Amino acid sequence: MRPLRNLFIYLLVVFIGGAILAPLVYNFVQIGANHIDFLSPIAGKQFRRYLTRCMMVIAIIGLIPLFKSFGMNSLKNLGLPSIKENKSRFLYGFLFGFITLLIPIVLAYWFGAIKFDSTKSAGEIFKHLFNAILSAIVVGILEETLFRGGILGALKKVYGWITAILISSAIYSIVHFFSRVESPSSVQWYSGFITLGLMMRGFIEFNTLIPGFFNLFMVGTILGLFYKLTGNIYFSIGTHAGWVFWLKTYKFFAVFNPDANQWFFGSSKLIDGWIVFFILLLSFISILKSKKLNLKVFDVQD
Repeated sequence: MRPLRNLFIYLLVVFIGGAILAPLVYNFVQIGANHIDFLSPIAGKQFRRYLTRCMMVIAIIGLIPLFKSFGMNSLKNLGLPSIKENKSRFLYGFLFGFITLLIPIVLAYWFGAIKFDSTKSAGEIFKHLFNAILSAIVVGILEETLFRGGILGALKKVYGWITAILISSAIYSIVHFFSRVESPSSVQWYSGFITLGLMMRGFIEFNTLIPGFFNLFMVGTILGLFYKLTGNIYFSIGTHAGWVFWLKTYKFFAVFNPDANQWFFGSSKLIDGWIVFFILLLSFISILKSKKLNLKVFDVQD
């Protein structure tokens, strides 16, 4: 039970710490913006973003003690052996993620749920693609190191692969399943807790919970399965990066048809539609049925 206990404490510190710290940072920036020019653009951001950024900073700082409590004191323990021998896994993983989320985008366009915004300039497109690729790689590395390398890696030692994948996927879904909320009219010391509670309202909204939560759970399960099949998280990092690229790019290029069935095709988030669930489910079944690829990407682990 120790990995779950340590993980629970870690998440508690992240959420409570972020809720306490966010109002302090917000008010500091508001005051500082009157005297320091570079703080002015930051001061205009919604309070929700202060909360999520504070939680992110605390989560990153807390990774080292969390991993040490899991007994993972090296990159290899976290599923990150030599990168030289695993470049192809990252690239094939990225290709897998890129194609699997491209399919629902093409279908949404084919059935008229979206059209592409032709008003973007070449400079805007280049800047977006650069930022999207950079963000995809950073997010892929950080989240896979935490959720698959750290959490899944620790849980599998105690509960075995199947249970560990299910638990880690549930945790992954929960921490990603937050709604966007409006900023409070005034930020008080308790505003972080109220905003955090409002961000969790998706758990009581049926159309938001289903299939959005299931999709995120399926994402975590597929990434965990890749870890088991390859013995490290490079393929998972690549796949995660390929998915994040489309999540960032979809709402940049797409113009959404208000008459389209958003529950089926998804919103600008893309990941919250039934069509993505079916693609992920088919991908999961295909992975289970074909554990061997002639490209030496998978080395099946017992």
